[in-house]
Amino acid sequence: MRHLPRAALRQATLDMLHQVTQEVTSAADPKAKAKARWKAKSPKLKDTFDEVRAALEAMASGHARCMYCEDSLGTDIDHFWPKADFPDRAFTWENYLLACSYCNSNLKRNQFPRDAAGQPELLDPTVDEPAEHLFFLPGNGRFLAIGPKGHQSIAVFGLNDNAAPRQLPAPVFRPYSAWRPSFGSTTAWRAPTPPGPPSFGKPRGVTRSAGSSCG
Repeated sequence: MRHLPRAALRQATLDMLHQVTQEVTSAADPKAKAKARWKAKSPKLKDTFDEVRAALEAMASGHARCMYCEDSLGTDIDHFWPKADFPDRAFTWENYLLACSYCNSNLKRNQFPRDAAGQPELLDPTVDEPAEHLFFLPGNGRFLAIGPKGHQSIAVFGLNDNAAPRQLPAPVFRPYSAWRPSFGSTTAWRAPTPPGPPSFGKPRGVTRSAGSSCG
C-alpha cells in the first residue's frame, strides 16, 4: 500500500454525485435509498461512474492495481466508509477507492474499525501516508504495524497472509542493497522505527484471487 494523490473530477461529475447525495439524505430511509440508487443507476449516473472508475484506475499504482493489497487487478469501486452504514457518503467522490474483488467482498466487506472519536482506523491511501503506519520487510514480504491504523489494516486486508517477497511496482519492492544507502531520503522507507514489540497482525492463511464483480 502506498500514498495515492486523489485526482480531480469535472465539476459536472461532482454536481451529479452531489445531486444523488441530496436525494439519499432527504429520503425517509437513506440506507434503502442509497442501496437502490447504487444498484439501479440511470444512464446519466452510469456515465458519471464511468468517469469515476477511469479516474480511480489512473490514480492506482501499476496498471489499475488494488489500492489496498496491490497484488491484484482493481475491479471494484469500494466505499471506504461502507455505504450500508454511511449512506450519506455513498455518492461522495472522496469515499471511493479501487479494490480487487477479494479485498472488497471477502476481506473488508462492511468492516470499518473506528477509534473512540469515530475516526477510521483503516488506512485510506488517498488520505494517509501508509509508510507512517506500515513498515515493509522486503526479505520476507511482511509488514510491521506502527500504531492502530497499521495493525487494523494488516488484519482486515490480510497483508501478511501467505507472506512472501512481493512483486510490487517499484519502488515499494527493491532488494536490500538497493535501498539501504538512501534509506533516509526514500519516501517508501521513511517510516520511523516502530515503538515497542512489532506487530504483524493476525495471519489467516487465505489465498487471493481477483474477480470481476463491482461493489
